[in-house]
Amino acid sequence: MRTMIKGKLFYTEHIWFEEFSSKKEVSSQAARVCVHANPTKISKRSELQHTLISDLDDINTESLLSKFSSTVRNEIRRAERDGVICKAFTSDDLRIQPDIINVFADMYREMYAEKNLDRSLELNSVNAYIENRAFILTCAYIDNKPYVFHSYIVDDTHSRLLHSCSEFRVQDNTVKNSIGRANKLLHYKDMLYLKDLGIVLYDWGGVSAPKQPNGIDKFKMSFGGRPIDYYNCTIDLCLKAKLASIYKRIFRR
Repeated sequence: MRTMIKGKLFYTEHIWFEEFSSKKEVSSQAARVCVHANPTKISKRSELQHTLISDLDDINTESLLSKFSSTVRNEIRRAERDGVICKAFTSDDLRIQPDIINVFADMYREMYAEKNLDRSLELNSVNAYIENRAFILTCAYIDNKPYVFHSYIVDDTHSRLLHSCSEFRVQDNTVKNSIGRANKLLHYKDMLYLKDLGIVLYDWGGVSAPKQPNGIDKFKMSFGGRPIDYYNCTIDLCLKAKLASIYKRIFRR
């Protein structure tokens, strides 16, 4: 799956779910190419990425649940009893209901603000993936209010978790616990929804340290995915992109 994204100086083509053995195999009309999740290192600017993969091709409801930890299974059932509603929005849905993206973007920004981080959703990239019909957004609602969002990059058979955010402006511990359970339920429902679309691989979007997992890593690992490593590779194809990379390396260390 390929998507062109316009930057301030030039276009970058993002390539997902393709495999290359060398950068000579990569062709594009863009100034820069980002090859995501490639099995080998094909450029000097290649970053190792650890992640987890959940296989969706040969599962049913019970076999999928059996891969989860007992805590995750119990909290999923509790969220279902509590009446949490999960909805999925395709790229076509989002093109005619753009307000959903705005709510998602606000929650994403506010979540990081609570952590004293200035980080906003890259709407330019999100909209490019939506136009390419390569983006899916899911949401968990508690009492008809959105509390958790997940987003995915997808093609016909692959999916990769791109964003996960939840409502942080909550003081009540009971509500916080409900949001945590809703997040687990949403991941489970996402897998079933994606499987129904014909997707066979669910990529958890990366873990930082499989051998020394942090809290987020442990959360993802509790769903039973298998660990794999791959590389995210950047290739500059024109002089303007190469000069931009040199400038960034020298002046923005």
